[in-house]
Amino acid sequence: MTTVQMFDEHATLQRVFNLKDQSFGFLITVNDNNKVFLAVRRSDVQEVQVYDTIGLLLNIFRLGTLKNVTGIAATNSVDGRIMVLEDRQYEQWIHSFSEQGHRHSEFKCTNSKPSDVSCIASHAPCQ
Repeated sequence: MTTVQMFDEHATLQRVFNLKDQSFGFLITVNDNNKVFLAVRRSDVQEVQVYDTIGLLLNIFRLGTLKNVTGIAATNSVDGRIMVLEDRQYEQWIHSFSEQGHRHSEFKCTNSKPSDVSCIASHAPCQ
């Protein structure tokens, strides 16, 4: 079982909660809507579990055919999308999902070599 510990900007522990039974969380991101997204392994299935900031499980969506998730990032857009980085036998792909788990798009990272792309991030546009 994986335990999530949440801290404030001063590194003071605020909340602790456990993931759903038999879940191993290995990647985490939080969006501007205060949703906590965790990439999770359960048996041979990879999924994203969505929690609120007090640890209430809001949603679970399976990542379908994605087998080797290596990164996750909140886009901090108005609609709260998240991006998932997948390694497909030496090709890196980025998939875009809604907060509810609906897949919006996917694209291959061009000119990538093995281990070229190891993580993803999102930045809000400058005003």
